[in-house]
Amino acid sequence: MSLKPERIAAAARARQVALLGLLTARADAIGEALARTHGMVAWDRHKAIGKVQRGLWALRERRFHGLGGPPARVCERKDQPLESLLIVSALLRQGRRVHLEVEAGASAVVPELLAELRDELSREQAGEALTIGAAGEAAPDEARDWERVGVTPARPRVAAVHADADRELAAYALALSGLRRGGADPRRIVQAFVAGPLERLERHLHRLWVGAAFGPPDDPEMFAGPVEPALAEVYRVALAAWSAVPGARVLCPGGQLERPGDPRTYLAPALLRAPPIEPPPAHAGAIGPLVVLHPCEPATLDAALAACRARGDVIQPLGPEAWRQQVGTPPMAPLQPLALGRLPPGLPEPRPT
Repeated sequence: MSLKPERIAAAARARQVALLGLLTARADAIGEALARTHGMVAWDRHKAIGKVQRGLWALRERRFHGLGGPPARVCERKDQPLESLLIVSALLRQGRRVHLEVEAGASAVVPELLAELRDELSREQAGEALTIGAAGEAAPDEARDWERVGVTPARPRVAAVHADADRELAAYALALSGLRRGGADPRRIVQAFVAGPLERLERHLHRLWVGAAFGPPDDPEMFAGPVEPALAEVYRVALAAWSAVPGARVLCPGGQLERPGDPRTYLAPALLRAPPIEPPPAHAGAIGPLVVLHPCEPATLDAALAACRARGDVIQPLGPEAWRQQVGTPPMAPLQPLALGRLPPGLPEPRPT
């Protein structure tokens, strides 16, 4: 007998507190797992877990109208840990059946939490509402034609620095995004179109690039941790491609960091200045702590951003509030500490330059 949406929604709502309790009780273990599988340092782990906790609390208070809808498939992605948990929870609250796919190499945290939620749903005679695939396993025949709801693969963003933007604030924003997770954050900034003077911005960036701390994920003073060994070659190729752009200038050379006694792979951040080119190099968005500054005149910034949008790039504006609203891109989560006046560990403190 097929499950009615009302039963699924009621069961999901009744067990949501239990899911929140699991997430809270296992926060330390989840953090250790993210450090082990993704090299995430302490501040980054706390941020990822806290975001899910806040989302689940908000979902707990939400009221859904018009229950039901087609069954859905959701994917827990390797490079976007924990992001599927909120989507699955919301779909169940809507009274929809859900199948969770798990990318090969993805964290096991969400499948394990949802397996316990499924057991809880079974006590409400709604266990069939949620199915969970093994890592790297294709969806079963029944679910292959279900609507794909998420997680949408993230992609690198393009920064736009307004001529009136505070140069120090812009530098910290570029560091927070471009260097996070050793350059392995899928929403990292790789290219930054900069209107107006460059000299002061470059001085701030150079200080941050040289001073950012990369090291073991269990060291709470680190800004970013190790990356998968295979990414070092991808990074090297991307760095070489950008360095070969006519007129490019290397401001910080990047490369691979050596930590005595630590066999893991750490990448040194690279910073370049290069003229805007269309199209960008083939490896423009490759993984790694690499940011390329594109100087442009204030009058040509909008045209440069239009070309980026035509390629499907997401624009991250850095500048006056009215202009950011005009550009229309929502603020990036990694930049929120700046708005609150807090910096993660491992970045040099602000100072006049």
